[in-house]
Amino acid sequence: MYRQGSLDSLCGVYAVINSVKAVAHTRGFSLRRWECRALFSRLCGVLADGGLLADALTHGTTIRTFQAMTRDAHEWLLEARGLQLECRRAFGKSPESLDQFWRKLSDHAQDQGPGSVLIGLSGRMEHWSCIRSINDRAIVLVDSDGARILRRELCTIADPDRRRIHQLLPTQALLVTCRSGART
Repeated sequence: MYRQGSLDSLCGVYAVINSVKAVAHTRGFSLRRWECRALFSRLCGVLADGGLLADALTHGTTIRTFQAMTRDAHEWLLEARGLQLECRRAFGKSPESLDQFWRKLSDHAQDQGPGSVLIGLSGRMEHWSCIRSINDRAIVLVDSDGARILRRELCTIADPDRRRIHQLLPTQALLVTCRSGART
């Protein structure tokens, strides 16, 4: 039996939508289902306009495409709700340690709230996701694929192995910052 997401690779689209929804909610804006559908349609349009929809459906998206979708979603949120978001890569090059990576993402998520960190994963799964929270022991995800928790002991920024199965990709981690709008 196949389920939604079993055959497609649109995790990047869902990660962006989950991020926008979580960040907006933290600022007192509740996005309705129809708004999220409209954003989904818009992001698929971005992929289609770039000739990338078929590839994204079957193989996923690159960091460049993922960033373009994120920028477009942020433009949509500004138009729809007047909420201005900015996005930047967490790292230009890989940090020296998992501790350094973890600390930077944790500090940002603590300051900006749920949805403010988007991450690329490799290893057990090739995947884009959105962070709900992060503590010393785990990352809690808002995820389209059902992944909920990444235990730190199973994570690495180096090549994955039998013990550390989740490779976190530092240069593919995006930090979202809210520049305007209400905050609850």
